Amino acid sequence: MKRLLLLLWVVGVGLFAQIRVGDTFPDMTLPDQFGKKHPVSSEDRMVLIAFEKDLFLAMSQKFKHEKKGFLKKHAIKVIADISGIPVFIARMFAIPKMRTYPFSILLIRDDSGKRFERRKGKVTLYILQNKKVCDVRFVSPANLDTIITHDGQKNRAGI
Repeated sequence: MKRLLLLLWVVGVGLFAQIRVGDTFPDMTLPDQFGKKHPVSSEDRMVLIAFEKDLFLAMSQKFKHEKKGFLKKHAIKVIADISGIPVFIARMFAIPKMRTYPFSILLIRDDSGKRFERRKGKVTLYILQNKKVCDVRFVSPANLDTIITHDGQKNRAGI
């Protein structure tokens, strides 16, 4: 019995170990608000993850008025962890609201979001190069403009 518990603990730690600088970003394919699946690929440069409703709404407002294709052009994936929302509420209210946004929002609907670091009141930003994590930052939605370029040039954050 002790061996079984130890084995379960080791597997759990491995599955939900937090992702750090130097790690390879995990292979994952997530559905968007329309049910279309999107992988995080080697071409992606940034992954933004919101773990709180208010953060997601504020972050979404930053991208809502961008030109179509802005996130794709800048190789950015936006992820919302909705695993804490009851399934009924997600289906009836949250996901239909997300369908009004003109960009794809990848959805975490299970415990896989536990492997990502988080800070209260901050969006988690992973900066990637060929799926290798180059930096992990915790950003308030108000500061996203200082990190994400609008003109394709390097910004003052050096990304």
